Amino acid sequence: MSKLKFITMLACVSLTCDPASVSADHHEQHHEEISPAQMLAEFESDAERRRGEEGDHFDEGAYEFERSMMERRMALEERRIALDKDFRALDKEGQEYWSNRTREDKDRQRAEIDNRRADFEAEADRRRGEEGEDFDEEAYKFERSMMERRIGLDEKRLAINEDFNRKREELGNGAGGEDQNAWEQLDQEQQDAFAALEEQYQELDQKGQEYLSNRQREDMDRQRAEIDNMRADFEDEAERRRSEEGEDFDEEAYEFERSMMERRIQLEGQRIDINEDFNRKLQDLSSNPNTNDQDWKELEGAQEDAFEALDLKFQALDQESQEYWDTRHEDHDDEKDPQ
Repeated sequence: MSKLKFITMLACVSLTCDPASVSADHHEQHHEEISPAQMLAEFESDAERRRGEEGDHFDEGAYEFERSMMERRMALEERRIALDKDFRALDKEGQEYWSNRTREDKDRQRAEIDNRRADFEAEADRRRGEEGEDFDEEAYKFERSMMERRIGLDEKRLAINEDFNRKREELGNGAGGEDQNAWEQLDQEQQDAFAALEEQYQELDQKGQEYLSNRQREDMDRQRAEIDNMRADFEDEAERRRSEEGEDFDEEAYEFERSMMERRIQLEGQRIDINEDFNRKLQDLSSNPNTNDQDWKELEGAQEDAFEALDLKFQALDQESQEYWDTRHEDHDDEKDPQ
């Protein structure tokens, strides 16, 4: 009977110092602890009572063994309490570190947002100063509105992070901190919030892409109209000169200039085609989730190569025109000075 009571006391100690109750997390359950001094006093009191009742039958050997076990278990309990205190201090230090890091990160991101606005306006002012009346105010206003809307989404992202960091602290410090399902549900809610935000980013990108595509299409149409006007203006000027100069009108020079104009128009058409092809491939890459940095570099490199090859053709055309007129001037000089 006495050993059964002692085993019961040891069980109480075991529950108190169960290692499973010690965690590096700050989500422990707080159990009511029995003072080691109180346990030792109760043990000695019970031993004295049994010694008085049992007299010579009292088992001193068992008592000494049980007392040594009690003292060793008490020593472990004291170490557990000290270890638990150290764990709590470590958790607090870690929490403070990450709270500071999170706050610094939010401050940095907000500073980047402010810098983005300042850089955008500085670049717009620079271009406005360089381009003068040719500065595209409509495009500037659209790009500014898109930047502000994107900044608004970035601020929403910051707010989501702040909100869920707060909820995690509340969950960790509350009674549900040991509930794994609660943590998983919180993670899922955050993922859902970010997914909804990502859809808004995609809608904004789509609107920007549509605007850019429309502007590019309008620009291509404008360039083609300018090419048609170039032909009409050339012929109108040739007819005016033919009417004024009569028999002195230089039909040979007219034919050469007309052929050069047509060849230049062809090259301008190739420039338009290169831009259209690049814009089409650009949209394809933008809509492909598997696009990587190398794909962008290859596309930009291909466009640069195409424009460099086209520039060489323009240079060759200019050189041919220059040689023609140099020869014409030399022939004219020879006619004036037969020697």
